[in-house]
Amino acid sequence: MLEPARLAAQLNRLAPHATGLRVGFSGGRDSTALLHCLARQRRQLSAELSAIHVDHGLHAESANWAQHCQRFCNDLGIPLIISAVQVDQHSNDGLEAAARRARYTAYINALEPGNCLILAHHADDQAETFLLRALRGGGLNTLSAIPPHRPLAKSTIARPLLGVRAEEIDEYVHSNQLPWLDDPANSESSFDRVYIRQSVIPQLKRRWPDAAKRLNSSAASINRDRQLLNHYLDADLRYVRAPRGYPSVCRLAELNKQRRLAIVRRWLECSGVRPPPREHLISGLHSLIYAAADANPVLTWADAVVRRFRDHLYLCLDPRSNEHHNVLSGDARPSAHPGQSMQAGQSGALSNRWQWQPQEPLELPGGTLEARLSPARGLDPRYLRSNLEVRWPPNSAAHLPAQLADEDSKRDTRRRKRLYQSLAVPPWERSSKPLIYIDGKPVAVAGFGCDNRYSSRPGVRILWFPDKGAANK
Repeated sequence: MLEPARLAAQLNRLAPHATGLRVGFSGGRDSTALLHCLARQRRQLSAELSAIHVDHGLHAESANWAQHCQRFCNDLGIPLIISAVQVDQHSNDGLEAAARRARYTAYINALEPGNCLILAHHADDQAETFLLRALRGGGLNTLSAIPPHRPLAKSTIARPLLGVRAEEIDEYVHSNQLPWLDDPANSESSFDRVYIRQSVIPQLKRRWPDAAKRLNSSAASINRDRQLLNHYLDADLRYVRAPRGYPSVCRLAELNKQRRLAIVRRWLECSGVRPPPREHLISGLHSLIYAAADANPVLTWADAVVRRFRDHLYLCLDPRSNEHHNVLSGDARPSAHPGQSMQAGQSGALSNRWQWQPQEPLELPGGTLEARLSPARGLDPRYLRSNLEVRWPPNSAAHLPAQLADEDSKRDTRRRKRLYQSLAVPPWERSSKPLIYIDGKPVAVAGFGCDNRYSSRPGVRILWFPDKGAANK
């Protein structure tokens, strides 16, 4: 039977440095057993335990299921986040894939950097996944099936139940008389996974009683081979990412097609992003590498976007558009007492200008600006003695009165463009980072650096921390 102490020890091995542990709690049998076990062992865990329930809204009882999860967590004394999502029921990828995409988006939004999401996949799930991926024509990356630990955006995923059989979980739930939910979708054989669970696995077990164990062994063997391959790919990835940290188009072009495809897949995986389907990745990567220098090639799929700027590839986690989404709507206004800057001849307040004393963080609509001393090159610390002007959003022309929107705005636009180019700020990032002004001139872009004429070593780094879900990061 499932043993709480052993499960807690396994989780601590998988996530020893997590800043928080958050169980993905559907209310089903498996996640109920997982959460109950860990709650009993919370004092032995490496970080604070909490849970998240995603309400997909696909069933008439989904709101009641969320209430059940809340009651269960209240009884355990475990904090719970309930996240309601909208699933694209007409997605070309199918309902299962669309629901998964919505669920993982909710997970990412709920997790803080360094948190670990704990999921209840077990040994029987691993066997089903192996068969499902084999029937879909999977290769080494997919046949290694469900990994026990992997990145997820700026967090991680751990699956401490992968070595536990479904029968053991069932026994634990019944012996502890735990209430759990049975989603009717888990019995709908039109879904491939349910068909394999209900029809294929039982047939295999009649011939080979240890079929699930054998399939798990195959997946584990393939995963070891994959880890060995990743060891070599990581060395290649370090080469193509040097010296700026972003994959170099020129260095990728030096390699043969299969090798660079594997390197880009590895880059995406290490960034916590599911790579696109193979053929889509092949065609998109070809465009990114070989498109004309003045082109703007983009590789877009459901989970992310890869763009090219100069000689480098950039990963953006918001695929909703080829343009970056501003964090402010058209009628947004500064928070109370922004301390706006005024120029001679202006009347009224400029809604995108703040005076900033950088000894303290500056809270702006959509995020927080901070200044930190660094041994590296940055803004000359002498400028900390006086107020800096922050413009957010940085494109100020729309906020200037008509009489100033001519020469002043044109001059400002030219200066901003030169600053962006000198700091190699990609075009899609320019509307998402605050600009720092000194004496009416743009001198720094938050998160990218400053004009060399205003810099020193050591210097001050200007950092931008967007609110969750507010901007591409």
